[in-house]
Amino acid sequence: MKAMTFYFNPQRKPCNLSLLVVMAAILAAFVHGDVQSCPSSSSSSQSNSTGSAESESESGSTSTSKAIKTMKLYSNIERIDRQLAHLGYSPDQDLSQETLSPIDSMHYLGDDAIEAAIGLLLPTVDAKVLDVGSGFGGPARYMASRGCNVVALELQPDVSAKGKELTQRCNFSDQVTHITGDILKDVSNENVEDSESDSKSAPLWTEREQYNMVTSWLVFLHITEKNKLYQTSYDLIKSGGHIYIEDFYRRTAPEGENVNNNVNACGFTEEESTILSRDIYCEGSSLHTREEYIQALEEVGFVNVTFVDMTGSWSAYVKARYTDFLEKKDSFVEIHGMDGFESLSHFFNAMNTLFHGNNLGGVRIHGTKK
Repeated sequence: MKAMTFYFNPQRKPCNLSLLVVMAAILAAFVHGDVQSCPSSSSSSQSNSTGSAESESESGSTSTSKAIKTMKLYSNIERIDRQLAHLGYSPDQDLSQETLSPIDSMHYLGDDAIEAAIGLLLPTVDAKVLDVGSGFGGPARYMASRGCNVVALELQPDVSAKGKELTQRCNFSDQVTHITGDILKDVSNENVEDSESDSKSAPLWTEREQYNMVTSWLVFLHITEKNKLYQTSYDLIKSGGHIYIEDFYRRTAPEGENVNNNVNACGFTEEESTILSRDIYCEGSSLHTREEYIQALEEVGFVNVTFVDMTGSWSAYVKARYTDFLEKKDSFVEIHGMDGFESLSHFFNAMNTLFHGNNLGGVRIHGTKK
């Protein structure tokens, strides 16, 4: 079937962020999705995988995880605890998914983005989902609240541990299994960083054709081995199952195929390429165009590939986020300090710059395995 393209244009304004929602974006920014600083584009370890840091050598997953921890935006996961304390919750107090939902998501447009994925699964009861780059586990817990059983796969051990703690406090441990693992590498029992849930890791998360859906929100953009990533995802999904990805894509063709002479060979201006590499942990050369993305998923076997262009909605979101963040400076500094404010101000401005150029796009793309 011919791939379909849609343009997302919600009836309501995509965001008019309250302070609480700003904090949600802030907390998300410190761990996954769109807030990563990175080595220069020459770094051989950048974006190769989202993987286990404990069992790997100094190359690959370990070096990537350690590199992330050298970034000041990645080094302080206590920020989520500060925000919960600010909201009046003690460290050992039970939480609800509804309470956490505004402050634990790593993507744009909150729960609406998760609902878009869930819509592919209906009915969701007992559906098994692999969430790649799960961060604090926000989408995993939300999907669990709708009846899914979720394997939450996260690169960074401390972030994965925090996600597991939050899941326990929400009483979702029976439905959400947190694993520090690598989507691109085979993981044995000994390498699964989930010692308290070994029984739930059998069959291993890497066993083929066990998931009804593989999801990922703003994580695939960090991974350069695209074809291997798609093939691995395809292999993990059951026949009739789905892949759902929210990602960046390249809106322009490389120089020589486009009238915009300001773009480089990767399809971005020099400023945009610098921002992507320095602030987003993303190499512009690894991002697909719309046509390339659809073709890549179809080549590994996905059918009914649907490309939903989110550029307009996400552009409005990042602009409102940056504006609202500046207006709420005093409230943020009171909780997280001036250093945190200055770092995020730089980042939010960078994202606003990227999405208000003509070259970076946002996409929800999904397909079905025959």
